[in-house]
Amino acid sequence: MTRPPGPPAGGGRPLRLLLVAGAALFPLLAGEGTCRLLGLGAPAPLYGPARGEDGSRVRRVAVVEGIPLAVTPEFPEAKPAGHARLVYVGESTVAGIPFPPSVAFPARIETALRRAGLAAETLNAAAPGLGVAGSRKRTEEILGYAADLLVLYAGSNEFLPWNSFPDRERRRHPARTRLRDLLGRLRLFQLLAPDKPILGAERGYPYEASEEDRREARARCREEFPRLFEACRRAGVPLLAVLPGANLRDAVPKARRDYPDPDGRIARAQVEVLARAGAGDPRGALALVEASIHEAPDHPVLHFGRGRLLLEGGRGEEARLAFERARDLDALPARMTGDIRAILEEACARASVPWLDAQTVLEEADPTGIAGDDVFVDHVHPTAAGHILLARAILRAIASRPGLAERLPSRAVQEAADRVEGARLTPEEEASARRTEALYLFPRAYASGSASGLGARVRGLLEEAADPRSRADGVAALLLGLLEIRSGDAAGGRQRLRGALDRGALAEVEPALLNAIGETPDSIRALARG
Repeated sequence: MTRPPGPPAGGGRPLRLLLVAGAALFPLLAGEGTCRLLGLGAPAPLYGPARGEDGSRVRRVAVVEGIPLAVTPEFPEAKPAGHARLVYVGESTVAGIPFPPSVAFPARIETALRRAGLAAETLNAAAPGLGVAGSRKRTEEILGYAADLLVLYAGSNEFLPWNSFPDRERRRHPARTRLRDLLGRLRLFQLLAPDKPILGAERGYPYEASEEDRREARARCREEFPRLFEACRRAGVPLLAVLPGANLRDAVPKARRDYPDPDGRIARAQVEVLARAGAGDPRGALALVEASIHEAPDHPVLHFGRGRLLLEGGRGEEARLAFERARDLDALPARMTGDIRAILEEACARASVPWLDAQTVLEEADPTGIAGDDVFVDHVHPTAAGHILLARAILRAIASRPGLAERLPSRAVQEAADRVEGARLTPEEEASARRTEALYLFPRAYASGSASGLGARVRGLLEEAADPRSRADGVAALLLGLLEIRSGDAAGGRQRLRGALDRGALAEVEPALLNAIGETPDSIRALARG
């Protein structure tokens, strides 16, 4: 009797492979299901639920490596009845850098509104270095916290390494980043390998913006600004976009490290330009700069120098164009460039979002009409007085558009705008703000001497901080002595410098400040000895 034919050899292999695959996937699926059921591995919110000191429910800001990820530390989850909650999203200017948050325009606005009798509170969700993608993510969360108005101030940080890093990774390692993006959708993966906010520049990448970085930044802004605006529209929260301002006149750009300079001609030309300008030959200096630009049309420092010479010659509009060209060609433009500005303006127009130009607001207070050290402490951060100007302009923008804040009557908001100047800080805060401003402006004042307008202004700030009647400040006294020596008052400067050294002030001076002015501890001691 013959045995019936059995299944062909290997016929059960697919079933066995399927069972093996199922057995391998079961722990993963079970783990993923458990994470979702228990709420594990979900992206951590910027503000997590917590209990206040009185036991009430609050939202408390997340802290990573000891650094709070937003300015406002906590706020009540239930907004008090009759209060208006103004929410601010954006970069370091909104956080008040280099001043404390009490100096920044959101705090000034809150104080002015309360002085005008309006119940208003501030949720400042800004953070230094925040880009438009991070601003959009924050906006989507905080719109759910009973926001009555959102003020956006973003667009200056798109070329910083930590904002360019994700796009660079996708460009250079597409398979790896695609795999991580897919795995990132799994709660189990987030639980085992959570993403941490990038708080500093990624190692291994140059601190410059390549052409690819610039294209990707433009694409990112074209995508993220409309998404942010749409989130506000869906939530029914009015939005005011503030276009960031920048120091055009006094923030010197940087050329690329690999910029071609055949035979060192560009470098020599810059030296000769300075020599001619210093010798009272501005026309010759301008002609030389323009000849150099013809040879190197994309060199930002040449365009910046041309702007300074044009401004000195009374050709303001041409100077502005030159300064803007220098800003846009900066090797790492840590300011809002012209193309990003145009993208934001277009996005506002398409979404019918009202916007305010911080550049115009600040330049109205600058004697030259082009923003410089009179309204900025560095390349992008306004002075304490500049924050007052921004606060007043934002309040006036709200007052002129009643739909922006229904809980805030236009007449009362206009009254608040008129009260911003009187919303003073405490004496300690005012003194700290003046000292900070002096420290930031000192390197450029030291280069120009106290005879210049900037030098005289910094000298006044330092004299206030170094006055023994108001908590003598050894660092301020030391810097004031250096400035006096540089401007010709050698005897008085050495005496002040020796007094500061005897008080140990040199140990309190930041090394970065010494590097910026080209001095060392030994050279400062030598100056004190004369």
